[in-house]
Amino acid sequence: MTAKEYLEQVRQIRQEIIRLGEQIETIRTDVGSYHPIQLDDTGASHLNYRTDKLSEKMAAVVDLCSELEDKKADLILQEAFIRKLVSMLSDPREREVLTLRYLTIHPRKPFAPIGWKQIGFRMGYSAEGARHLHDRALKSFSQIIKKTES
Repeated sequence: MTAKEYLEQVRQIRQEIIRLGEQIETIRTDVGSYHPIQLDDTGASHLNYRTDKLSEKMAAVVDLCSELEDKKADLILQEAFIRKLVSMLSDPREREVLTLRYLTIHPRKPFAPIGWKQIGFRMGYSAEGARHLHDRALKSFSQIIKKTES
């Protein structure tokens, strides 16, 4: 696994958390549209079918909520571990560029990285300068990964 892939794990877990939250909300919205009793043309109730479907959907929500909690725990652990590794970089600018790119949540898109122009602005560089610093930081970070794996 490359240093970049290693760092992007946090973003991938965030994407999974958002996806699971959206799935849960979709099912909950669907469940809210269920009426307990529905009569057909003959006046017969379809309560059992509706109740079974409702039970299936509620079971799916419970399963997804459990998976969501697991992903949140994974995110906390993975982010803490990566922050620890990033803190081992000797150059504070390299630490900052990796933190901004991989660990800082985008204000409008929680799963998207902060752009190079914004990173450069925050750090006092051009977008190109921020990218070059990033490349150097990735090389340094890959050395730290190798040291921790051995």
